[in-house]
Amino acid sequence: MSLLTVAESTAIHVIRSLAYSFEQADNQDFMKVLKKRLETAAGEEQLRFFKMRLLTASVLMAVDNSLKAVVDALEDEGMLANTVLFVNSDNGGHPVYTQGHPGNNYPLRSSKFAYYEGGVRVPAFVFAPGHIPSARKGTAYHGLMHHVDLLTTFYSLGGGDVATLKSSAVGSDLDGEDHWPALLGGTTSPRNELVLNLPRSTTWKLGENKTDEGVALRVGKYKMLLNHPYDYWFSPNPGEDHNEASSMMASQCMYSWYTVETDSHTCNMTNFLFDVHADPQELTNLWGDSSYDAIRSSLIKRAETLVGTVELDYGRIMYQKNRVDTSASDTAWKAHNWFAVPWQCAVIE
Repeated sequence: MSLLTVAESTAIHVIRSLAYSFEQADNQDFMKVLKKRLETAAGEEQLRFFKMRLLTASVLMAVDNSLKAVVDALEDEGMLANTVLFVNSDNGGHPVYTQGHPGNNYPLRSSKFAYYEGGVRVPAFVFAPGHIPSARKGTAYHGLMHHVDLLTTFYSLGGGDVATLKSSAVGSDLDGEDHWPALLGGTTSPRNELVLNLPRSTTWKLGENKTDEGVALRVGKYKMLLNHPYDYWFSPNPGEDHNEASSMMASQCMYSWYTVETDSHTCNMTNFLFDVHADPQELTNLWGDSSYDAIRSSLIKRAETLVGTVELDYGRIMYQKNRVDTSASDTAWKAHNWFAVPWQCAVIE
């Protein structure tokens, strides 16, 4: 069986079984629209945005067309019916027009680098013509899923036993779950928790913010953000929630791997509790609502348990991984003809 995954993901809530269609003509038409917007841009701000958007679109169109070539090749070789194609975004878009490749997550809150839904909830789809039942085609999967679940899901698809893998020495520290039965509609999601961020200190307690480290934890439908920067909603259209790049950069403050970065003295670090099922836009902070005392206490206790579980040591591992020397990965990349391959870890065979 061919197993393909494009990009990596943070939190995936919507996975659709869609017929694939990457038409080069459609790509070119979209590029023409962007070029036209360049000609009619009102002011330097819009001109800068559409220039960056055109660059981003060019890169994405190249990926689309490359993916089309892969699918065509699989079909020509008679392998497409035995292929599972999984495509997903890696994180939310960055709405700052003057930096990187501008995107927008509205009406979800905030952007890339934040733990609001705009930063961690991403679109995805599965295309598996020989494996998805007719009743599931074109439907949505609403189960909670994390990018670490891709390895275990693909391992299961390839005929491996996930339970046996996790009990082995090489897979004993795997956090991933097998979502394939749930994707096919036979069960509910095997995941009920997302650990997005934890402090490094294994003795951390609520209120200890000495290193500007926060907690971002999702259990069931509730998400708790502790010592987290306050951020906004960035609408692409003029109106109450629309911001120009200059005001976005002034109002935003964010984590940059355990360091809070901001060029504004108004950066507010605070605590949040959201019911992301009822309130996916994270409009209502339930932290101070006494009717949620039990929920809040339960999430705090869970965070303290995770931080204090020394053998897990999530906070330290996250901190070290994001400061690791990249030369080893670069060397492995170049040595394998510019293909991404495993390095500094055991290969699961």
